[in-house]
Amino acid sequence: MLAFDMLGVLWVVSASGGTARRLTSDLYDVAQPDWSPDGSTIVFQSYRDGVFNLWAIRPDGSGITQLTKGPFDHREPRFSPDGRRIAYSSDEGGSYGIHVLDLATGSTGALAETAAEEYEPAWSPDGSRIAFVVADTRIDVVEVATGARTTAVTVPAGQVIHQPSFLPNGTDIAYHLLTVGRNELASTAGTLVTGEEVYPFQARFTADGRYHYSSAGKIRTRRLGSATAGTVGFTAALTATVAKYRKTTRVFDAPGTFPVIGVGSPAVSPDGTMVAFRALNDIYLMRVGEKPVPLFGDRWWKADPDFSPDGQQLAYVSDRTGTLNIWVRNLSSGVDRRLTYLTDSAALSVRWSPSGEEIAYSTRTAACGY
Repeated sequence: MLAFDMLGVLWVVSASGGTARRLTSDLYDVAQPDWSPDGSTIVFQSYRDGVFNLWAIRPDGSGITQLTKGPFDHREPRFSPDGRRIAYSSDEGGSYGIHVLDLATGSTGALAETAAEEYEPAWSPDGSRIAFVVADTRIDVVEVATGARTTAVTVPAGQVIHQPSFLPNGTDIAYHLLTVGRNELASTAGTLVTGEEVYPFQARFTADGRYHYSSAGKIRTRRLGSATAGTVGFTAALTATVAKYRKTTRVFDAPGTFPVIGVGSPAVSPDGTMVAFRALNDIYLMRVGEKPVPLFGDRWWKADPDFSPDGQQLAYVSDRTGTLNIWVRNLSSGVDRRLTYLTDSAALSVRWSPSGEEIAYSTRTAACGY
C-alpha cells in the first residue's frame, strides 16, 4: 500500500493503483508522509496548529496522534528502520537541523545542527546513518551513534539538490537534481530518471530494487537498472463548493467619484500616530483621524513602505531608475536617498532593523523568482 499527500490531505492506495482512500480532513494540511517499517503507522507533517508539527495515524484512519508540539517547525519525518525513532528537520536551534524523536520516551534531540540550513533526512537501511541536504548544495551523512559527519554529494553553482534516499545497498544515495530546464532523479551510482518532470519528493526504495517517485503529477515506479517506467493509476474523490461567478462590469474612465480599491502594504509609525500605505500608484501618509496625503505624485511605481525606528524616515521601493530599488525619504525635508543599485533583480518587502542601522528585503529575478 502507498501513502501520499494531495491537496493537503493524506491518502492511501494499493501499490497496484485503484481508488484512493482519504485519511485526514482539510484541517491538517498534510505533507511528507512516511510508513513505519511494520506498516502499522503513517507519520506526517501537519500545519494544523499554525506551525509544522509531526502527527501519526493508522492506515485505517484511526488513532491520529500529535507527536510534537511547540512554537518551532518539525518537518519531513522519517521512521528509522527499526521503527523506534523518527528523524525530522526542525528550526529549534535558530536554523534548520536534523533532530531525532524517540517514540518510547518522547524525548527529542539534535543530531546535526549548524548555522547552515539542514533538512530532508533519510535513514540508511541499517539505521546507522542519516543522509540530509545542506543549504540546497550538498548532501551530508551523519553517524547516528557518534555524530560524525561526512559529505557524500556536492553540486556546482546553478544546480539545486533535494530529497536524498539510500539505495538498498546502503552505500549509494539517490537525490533530486534541479538544473535550469531539467529535473531528474540522480544518484551516486549514476542517473536513475531523466527526460521526465521529476518532482522534488523523496524516492522510496524497496529491498528488491523497486522504487516509487513522483513525476508530472503521477506516481511512477521503476526497478534499478531498468529504463521501463510504470504508473500507479488511482482515482480520488473530493467535494468542492464552487461559488457562482458573477460578471463585474468595470469602467475605468467613467466620470464621477468612486471608492479607492487596491490599498496595500500598510505600515504603522513607531509612535502609532501615522500609517503609510500604497494606493493609486503612490505612497500615502495618513495621520490617524485625518485624510491621507500622497507623498510623490510621479509616474513611477512605488510600494512596501516602512518607517524607521525613530519615525523620521520612510523606506520604500521604486522603479524610477528602471528596476525596483530601495529608497529612503526623510519625512522632515522630503529628500529621497537611494540605497540599492540592483540591475538584474528587484527589491521588495523592505523592513528596518530595530536599531535602524540595517534594512532587510527580498529580491526577485526573472529567472528564479523570489
